[in-house]
Amino acid sequence: MGTSGAFIAVCVTALIEGGAALLVVSLLFQFLLVWRLSWLRRTVTPIVGGTVMPIIFGMLTQVPPDAPPAAAR
Repeated sequence: MGTSGAFIAVCVTALIEGGAALLVVSLLFQFLLVWRLSWLRRTVTPIVGGTVMPIIFGMLTQVPPDAPPAAAR
């Protein structure tokens, strides 16, 4: 596992839009997620992921009628 140069743009945007506090909170969340990643790997097995993910991706395009047009893109 290594760093990704593509993530730099996300960090810069978070720093500009939300300030240093948002960046620190997002980093703490990422560390928490990595710390518990083994639990997530045991829960979302390939069988579960392969069954559930198409349903979830299909639900992402269902938005309320009063939502802006760009909401489902």
